[in-house]
Amino acid sequence: MSADEGLVARALGELHRGGGALLIDLEFTCWEDSVRTGWADPAHPAEIIEIGLAAFRVATRAVHGSFTTLVRPRVNPVLSEYCCELLHIPQREIDAADELPAALAKVAAWLASLAPAGLVSCGWGPLDRKVLASNTRMLGVADPLAGRPHIDLGAVMTELYRHPTPITRDDLRDLERLPPNPRRHRALDDALDLLHFLPLLLDGAPPTR
Repeated sequence: MSADEGLVARALGELHRGGGALLIDLEFTCWEDSVRTGWADPAHPAEIIEIGLAAFRVATRAVHGSFTTLVRPRVNPVLSEYCCELLHIPQREIDAADELPAALAKVAAWLASLAPAGLVSCGWGPLDRKVLASNTRMLGVADPLAGRPHIDLGAVMTELYRHPTPITRDDLRDLERLPPNPRRHRALDDALDLLHFLPLLLDGAPPTR
């Protein structure tokens, strides 16, 4: 088995062993150069401002519960103009939101009711889990997803389709004629957007045509 086949097989194994996945997408504070520099400026770290989670079951291929909340960042509580325009989140809603420790207490309660510990997390890339871990360390609170394996669906689909470069959601949409996501860059909508791609993995989609 090649390394590529191993990545796909491991993802399928984790999905079936856990019975599904916890779909995750987070939105962070950002500025025009944040993605390019990897949030390198220590005065402008990636702080969580929105959490989106959904419990996906393989047996039904459906979501059996979802959770979303806005989060008020601590280091930079006033969002940049770029961030507000990209995410379409008004500052007044951030001002009224809980800080991360209180928001994560709600996440933990939701997980306890709907997402057993064996359910792996699944997102487009590893960044959401990394930022969650770094934010919880910064604030000295527990990471509610610590210990759960994570499926990087972007990497898995890149290997499944034998794509020469990291495949994007839009690449897959073009290849498979999938519908657009009209609320791009909102956490729960982006988490639920993964439902368009998981069947391709579960059904063993063919490589790029």
